[in-house]
Amino acid sequence: MDPTGRHMIVLLVWSALVVAAAGQDQLSPVVDVIRKGRQSNVFHLHMVNGLDEIIFVRCKSKDTNIGDHFLDLGAEIVWHFEANIWGTTLYWCYAAKAGAKVSFDVFWSEKTQWLGERCGGRGVLNLIWIAKEDGIYLRNLTKNVDELIHKWNE
Repeated sequence: MDPTGRHMIVLLVWSALVVAAAGQDQLSPVVDVIRKGRQSNVFHLHMVNGLDEIIFVRCKSKDTNIGDHFLDLGAEIVWHFEANIWGTTLYWCYAAKAGAKVSFDVFWSEKTQWLGERCGGRGVLNLIWIAKEDGIYLRNLTKNVDELIHKWNE
């Protein structure tokens, strides 16, 4: 093969890798091994776009910034953590769509029981927050319904 042909193949492979990487989520999947018999809860937080438009989402805690994200319809960001031993863990999010915005707590230690009743009980809890036309919902996994918790511009 001539040098020009080899350069074209390298360029095509490089282009394919760039396109594939651009389609990947910005957050890498996280895998933890949870020791058997562990008493603490592991919380998985999901922020899902259930709208027909792109939304902006920023989520963080005092110590952890999940980052700024523009989510397409159906896209979500997911992160997980364990509450600290002092019972002061707090995560909050800011979400914005065309003409509306809202800031809200997505996890707060004082509401662990309230969240646990909706999000899976004991062990691994999935807190699934969904942006919809009228506000932000929390998926109640026990009842299999979405509950409106925060209205836009509240």
